[in-house]
Parts: sequence; structure tokens; C-alpha cells
Amino acid sequence: MAFNSRVCIQSESPDSLNWGNFIELIKSWGDCNEEMKKVVLKNVPRNAKYTSPKVQKEILNISANKVSNMIRKEIGNVKYCILVDEALDGGNKEQMAIVLRFVDGEGYVRERFFDIVEVVDTKALALKS
Repeated sequence: MAFNSRVCIQSESPDSLNWGNFIELIKSWGDCNEEMKKVVLKNVPRNAKYTSPKVQKEILNISANKVSNMIRKEIGNVKYCILVDEALDGGNKEQMAIVLRFVDGEGYVRERFFDIVEVVDTKALALKS
């Protein structure tokens, strides 16, 4: 089996094929929404690209909150269960993945990934809290 040894370098130059995940996400949002396309990347006023690490974190947190709220709205008042799995990541941090499972109004079982949470204790009571 042969492996490709090319190195993929992220660059934000206009001719780059790999702008990095955040920039590509913003580009795809602009491709899907004409209003957003008017105010992202090369269409921003002056040099205000809003791509600093602080702004990226804020935009991603806002997006995550919107998705969480959509999941809550989708589940509504129906019964649901919480699926939890924890694992040690590459940085030696224990992390817990949370998935919500429910039956929708049409009788289909749905699962929605909800969150990843760092945990300091993997005992059942600690994971529950």
C-alpha cells in the first residue's frame, strides 16, 4: 500500500486550495446564503475579515448554540434518552460525547450529537452530574 507524502499547507491567499476549516466554513455559508455572501471574506468592509482566533471562537460558539437550540426544539416535549461515551483523547484529556436519541412525530428513531464535555472523573456519578 502506497501513501501520499504530500504536505497539505493551509494558506489564506486567494489562490490557495486549502484555506483552513474556519475560512472554508465561512465560504460555504456565503455560498448557501446570498445575504451572508455580501458580508464575508473579500466582501467585508475595508480590512475587517473577522477571522482572528477570538472572533472565530465567538462565531463557532454562536453556531453551536443555534444548533443546540434547534435540537432542543426538534425534541420538544417527547421522551428521549441520553447516550454517553467517554474516551481519553490524544492530549490525555477524558472527554465525554453526548448523543440524544428520541422518536420523532412520524415514528422514526432519531439521534442527534449534542456535545463533547471534558470530564475529570469517569465514575458513573461524576458522568451523570
